Amino acid sequence: DVPQVVFSALAMTSTEEEIPSTKEDTNDDEVDMENYKEEIERLVRRHRNEKHAPEVLPFDQDVVETMSELLHFVDKSLKEDRASGEQGPTHPSWYFRSNETERLTYLLSDYLRIRLRKLFKYPQYYLDLERQNFLSSSERVALREYWDLKSAYLENRLLCGLPESWRKLDQVDDLRDMIRSPCLQSHIYARIHADLGQLQLTSSTKPGSQGSTQDTKLTLDAGETYLIRYEVVRQFLVEPEHDGKVQLV
Repeated sequence: DVPQVVFSALAMTSTEEEIPSTKEDTNDDEVDMENYKEEIERLVRRHRNEKHAPEVLPFDQDVVETMSELLHFVDKSLKEDRASGEQGPTHPSWYFRSNETERLTYLLSDYLRIRLRKLFKYPQYYLDLERQNFLSSSERVALREYWDLKSAYLENRLLCGLPESWRKLDQVDDLRDMIRSPCLQSHIYARIHADLGQLQLTSSTKPGSQGSTQDTKLTLDAGETYLIRYEVVRQFLVEPEHDGKVQLV
């Protein structure tokens, strides 16, 4: 559930000019609070999807920036209330606002940590220009620096002593691919929130058959949760026009 007590911090600060609303119309305050509620719901959804997806999903710059500003604002108001003596750790309002702020701070930090863990696990895979569209500018810099350091370490400690033909770290041939990549065919639990239409599935008719495939139509009902291959619902997680239709659980 979306934490409601965080919004009370917006009404309990003495620095009204910092609140992104106007004094003339109280309805504006309500609209802004509803906008923050939407951002919190997006953060929770982004965190869950990123946690259960085998690959890095598109980075949500807007929700990260908005939540960072909101958490900074609430934390500042908590410190001001405690310093002024109006409220403290024993006051119910201060206590609940502090707990919810810590919870949202953890969600935001964990969202970024999960993404970095995937990037550092498959660095060469995400150095591809097409896949870097899913990353933030800071993640691109961190990924490049990480791989430069790791490749330099491998070169100095191991590869320099091998024959020239064995020194490549990105060799691809018929037998093996040295570029490690996430398994997009792994199974995940997906909760369906909207009509997805009929999905096309392609699978081998027999385990031992060569080149024999079978196309199957699949319909996923809204409101249901399915154990399904990630690649089947991938488009609904990476394409902006399908945002919110599928949530991983």
